[in-house]
Amino acid sequence: MNFSKPSISIAMKKLRENGYIRMDVNGLITLTDEGRLIAERIYSRHKLLTKVLEAIGIDEKKAEDEACKIEHDIDDETYERIRGFYLRYSEKMKSEE
Repeated sequence: MNFSKPSISIAMKKLRENGYIRMDVNGLITLTDEGRLIAERIYSRHKLLTKVLEAIGIDEKKAEDEACKIEHDIDDETYERIRGFYLRYSEKMKSEE
């Protein structure tokens, strides 16, 4: 990823101001409980969206890249519908084996 130092500094400042991370005197960065919940939610979305994209024939690397773009912007209701569809699809595929 090609991010400039100023861009990273601005992003880190926003994360700190919003209470998602803490930085100690040595510069060690840790997630707060709220930050961890958000990170876990985004990672969960990423994994499921990657699986969905792979299921429709997108190669693994591209599916991961595309899921990364989608996971942050997708509406909660849309995500839940995609998730429900994928879970039904997965169950159907298992029962056909």
